[in-house]
Amino acid sequence: MLPAGTVVAGTAMNPMRCPGQVEGGVAHALGATLFTTAAVRQRIRDRARGGSV
Repeated sequence: MLPAGTVVAGTAMNPMRCPGQVEGGVAHALGATLFTTAAVRQRIRDRARGGSV
């Protein structure tokens, strides 16, 4: 079992870029999650007001 916060990235082609790649992946995933959450909330609000999908 890996310690918390451990990232398995396979073989690093350029080890100096690994931290940036991980940070970029986290930022991308966070942005996608926030966007999806906002879209779902908007759809719920629209349905509550009697709108259709």
